[in-house]
Amino acid sequence: MRPLSSRADRFLFAQEASLARLAAIRASLGLVILMMVVLGPFDRFFGEMGPLLYAPRGLLAFTPVLDPETYWSLRVLVAASALSTSLGLATRVSTVALALSFLVLNYYTAQFTGISWNYDTHLNFFAIALCAGRSGARGSLDDLLGWTRPASARDVQQASFLLAFMQLYVALLYFQAGVSKLVASGLVWLTSGVTPYRFTITSGAELGRYLTQWPWIFQVFTALGGLFELAFLPLMLWRRSCRAVALAAMAFHLGMYLVMGISFWHLWVLYPALFMYRPRGA
Repeated sequence: MRPLSSRADRFLFAQEASLARLAAIRASLGLVILMMVVLGPFDRFFGEMGPLLYAPRGLLAFTPVLDPETYWSLRVLVAASALSTSLGLATRVSTVALALSFLVLNYYTAQFTGISWNYDTHLNFFAIALCAGRSGARGSLDDLLGWTRPASARDVQQASFLLAFMQLYVALLYFQAGVSKLVASGLVWLTSGVTPYRFTITSGAELGRYLTQWPWIFQVFTALGGLFELAFLPLMLWRRSCRAVALAAMAFHLGMYLVMGISFWHLWVLYPALFMYRPRGA
């Protein structure tokens, strides 16, 4: 059996085909953010209602109220940099522009709610992480046009570390979700199924409301969901089960959407690139 330190080094700095996989993440992340800006929650409401509802707080509280034209321009900047990032065009510049502009857009929009806004924060962290590596070294217009230099061993290690960071971020996201349920409600939350059952009755999808005539389904669903959240981290770190657990996570989210109407598509659509993709010959 390989020593623990050797396994950690391999996971952090020697993931296979790291540059090609980081390029796949770059392309996927750019498309996800582009879709979020075009189809998601960032509509003109936030540009028009800023003077009434914008209440800045936190580290970026110095961000001023944006008028409708400025808010629209910010959305255009995010969309343009997301598209450029996805295509790998002027990658060094476009990734930085995307990370900064989407951070401001996401922060500004969050200040209208008065509550925590963290359901898409992973996109901010991943966009910032891309700035630290050469995600345009493979599968990019920069590479096609000859605008990139040959990748070094250090570039490969950096790409591997960034992949590990994103994978651990996802795993810890699930882990804290499972732990928080245990801390807040104990084993009752995992064994009763009451919370998902009641939510589905009032706000769930059509299939979910149909299934509410069998409450035991929600007990099983809740218990398996809690176990999945707690087990994702160790299973992800075990190389042999990484792809399988990512596929299970996608099925988990699809099931939540079909039953409860809760969609985290902007998280799990990144899983094929982040956990499952392996270039031929890798």
